[in-house]
Amino acid sequence: DHVDTLVDFFEHYQIMTEDVDAWSGKATFRSFIQQTRYRFVPQTKYIFREGDEGDEFYFVLRGSVSVLVDNSELVNTSHQQLNVNAPKKEIHTVFEHHVFGEMAMFNANKRSATCVAKTDVHLAYWDRSTYDEYIRPMKELKKKAKKLLYDKSGNMLSEDQLIEKAAMFLDDAMHGRELKMHRNGPWPRRIHKLINHKYFGYCLVMVSMLYLALIFIEPPSYRDSAADATNRYFYRIMPLIAFEWFVFFVFFFECILRFYSFGWRRFLSIDLHVMRVFLLTVLFLDLAITCAYNGDSFRFSRVLRPIFPLLFMRDLRRQYYIVVACVPHIIELVLLWLIIASIFARVAYHIFYYAEGDLVDNRRHSLYDQDAFAQGLYPYDEQMREYCQLAEADDTGTLLPCDQMLPDYIWDCFSTFFKALIALFVLLTTENFPDVWWPTWLSNDGSTFFWFFLVYILIAVFFLLNLFSAVVYHAYQNIIYRLDVVDEQRETQALKVAWICLDTGETGFIGYQKFESLLYRLKPEYTDFEVGVICKLLDPDNRKLIKAEDFSFMVINVLYLSISRKTTNKDEELKLYLQRIGSACPNCTHACVCINPYEVLTFFTSDSWKYILLIVQAVDILALLSYHMYPEICNMIDLVCSFVFLLALAMDFLLNYMASLKTYLKSTVNRLYFGLTLIQTVGSWTALIEGDRSWLSALRFFGILRVLIVGVFALTKIKYLRTSLTRTLTQTVIFMIPIFMRIVFHIVVVLMYMYMIVGMELFVSPDESSWGTDRCQSYLQVQNDPYALFCDAEMALVTLTQLITTNNWNAIMYQAMETTGNPVVALYFCTFFFIGPILAVSLLLAMFFNMFFGVAMQSEHALSAFFNETDQQAQMLQEHMDLQNFKQTLDTDADKNNVPLATEVGIST
Repeated sequence: DHVDTLVDFFEHYQIMTEDVDAWSGKATFRSFIQQTRYRFVPQTKYIFREGDEGDEFYFVLRGSVSVLVDNSELVNTSHQQLNVNAPKKEIHTVFEHHVFGEMAMFNANKRSATCVAKTDVHLAYWDRSTYDEYIRPMKELKKKAKKLLYDKSGNMLSEDQLIEKAAMFLDDAMHGRELKMHRNGPWPRRIHKLINHKYFGYCLVMVSMLYLALIFIEPPSYRDSAADATNRYFYRIMPLIAFEWFVFFVFFFECILRFYSFGWRRFLSIDLHVMRVFLLTVLFLDLAITCAYNGDSFRFSRVLRPIFPLLFMRDLRRQYYIVVACVPHIIELVLLWLIIASIFARVAYHIFYYAEGDLVDNRRHSLYDQDAFAQGLYPYDEQMREYCQLAEADDTGTLLPCDQMLPDYIWDCFSTFFKALIALFVLLTTENFPDVWWPTWLSNDGSTFFWFFLVYILIAVFFLLNLFSAVVYHAYQNIIYRLDVVDEQRETQALKVAWICLDTGETGFIGYQKFESLLYRLKPEYTDFEVGVICKLLDPDNRKLIKAEDFSFMVINVLYLSISRKTTNKDEELKLYLQRIGSACPNCTHACVCINPYEVLTFFTSDSWKYILLIVQAVDILALLSYHMYPEICNMIDLVCSFVFLLALAMDFLLNYMASLKTYLKSTVNRLYFGLTLIQTVGSWTALIEGDRSWLSALRFFGILRVLIVGVFALTKIKYLRTSLTRTLTQTVIFMIPIFMRIVFHIVVVLMYMYMIVGMELFVSPDESSWGTDRCQSYLQVQNDPYALFCDAEMALVTLTQLITTNNWNAIMYQAMETTGNPVVALYFCTFFFIGPILAVSLLLAMFFNMFFGVAMQSEHALSAFFNETDQQAQMLQEHMDLQNFKQTLDTDADKNNVPLATEVGIST
């Protein structure tokens, strides 16, 4: 609250010679204000002396300050008071809401004057570190930007050239690009415009997606790429390598363009460009080696393929930056779990594998002895011997044999320290509970060992995992804030440079003509009407001038507005449109019935038609829900309803949107409704033509989604259902659907793709006769055989999807450990599970929480604004009533005294 108060106060004043508020962005300005310190100086006291180190600069909140040139001893140093009898020279007085002490900060020199409190003065001040972080970059940026106004010969550029540069910087501000202030000649500007054009970006993204798609047709692993005609992939290898060379040259061409645009010094100073060079170098070496060996070589560049889309998709790059930035925040918790798990693993290995009991064959029996458990022998003889004997003698098959009670991997969980760690990680996910617990519980002293698992589950599952989610949420908020600050700084820096190119005279404003030229260069598709509206929005005072502050705060938001001309009232315009269409249709007269086309068209825009359509949708929902009980009747009802929906869609498009496809599809609701109607219609018509034999007929059941339309109607009409929580949930769902889909796409593109490549290379059968053949035997896949589960890209994707859904993922891992005979492969599954279901899902929850709380806060603000507006209306109504009473009193007095009123009291609200 205190920071908000300070921000509201300082945003009305200019701090330093640069307006920090106007050219830094709201988040940066708030961070700057958070560094504010307060100081009170009594009258005649020193603030600083000439020759002192300049480590602070000041803003006068109240009072005034004298600036003195201290050529002689002006003060009594013992009391630090002003000596009125000594010679002195006051050169300036700093009054309220002004800054002093700035020069020593900028030039890093000592104080050039003495400042004394002329009155009791209240000061806000900031130190040198704050200046260096917030103010100095703005001054240096301004100094560099002024160089853009001149050519290499030192001559001022023409106005058209400066406007062209300003348009480039404004476009960078709109898209959040890093500021580029060098190599701004005609050709570098053209190249910069080309590489940042949306269609050029679309082409690069499409090429990178095709590059990723190679995984589905190329050899799954290195061992499947042998140059042998019997190899099923033999005839694909060289054409695929040729396509990879094409991809390389496309990406290399884009890299060369950026190199030319930025210059070699600036090019390699940007991390993203260094990554470009590294990836292209690795790809070139891999392709060269592969061609040298005729395709029979290890393709080490495949695992780096998902990084290429990161270069061209800013949203994808942002999401994975968040994941990487979360690592420092969670590393302490990961280390804490490792310490706790190491203790429990060592304890488990000690007490379970060398459990206390009678010595047999000079060693203690393990509590995880599968043979002893199957026969009911020690240490399970007290609880399992009788049952195992009965199960062994049972011929009916009603009793489950002891050796089939538990999965095989359970008996080897604590045989080594490493396996004990893996078992405890699986227990963290609760996938092996209670199977891993049963052997100890069914032992002779099983109740004692129960506490081991209980304590671990309480610490790891209920404490650490929940704390992990809280830490990820907190880290996500901090990272998002930092990213927003960086984006805001990029935007404001580009806006400031653009303004310097426009306002060469530093007047603080530009005229309409220059700004209109800028808009036509930036948005060639803009009409004169749209340009005029934007100019009006940026000129609230209607002075035909655009101020720097309005340009900084509003221009980006204004450029994203959709502007259209409204010549008449919407209802009146619709009425005229319907009359025009109705007059074009002849009246239909049959016997005594006369049909007026205008009345028919008006009916399709009325509330009656909306209620009829709502009833039809409710009937269709009931028919689809009860379809398989009465298939013939429900099929006919759904078919009729689909015709009604198509009619409603056509009428809505033709009448309410006046046959404007662009206007109709601009609404997200319309796009969703159009897609829903299209899908349901395909299903209904398929059922009509082919019956229920085709799977396409099942598309009709998407029509059940129309219950949302009925639900929205109920929320709007039934006051009891209109709660703030319902509104918040609805808006959160609407906002999060596209975000959720993007996150799923991002996980598949990068995380799962890398693990698919590693999995296919890691799990290859040692049988050389199977290399280059189809290893996807279904019966082996059902048994979780790793060689069959990672036989190709499609099956690897299915397997990783099962892992990410946490469904029996440990069974796949343990089977892979047994089949390969290498327990280290468990790290492949554990790291994927940690990054995917644990970290990624926690980040997804953080996004949902952040969005939900943001929508809830907006709802609270809207509700608060509603109550404030209601209070204002009540106050205005009271004033209106008071004025009415006052007027009636005057009228009564005038009637009584027969004195005409000289003036009428105007009443307005």
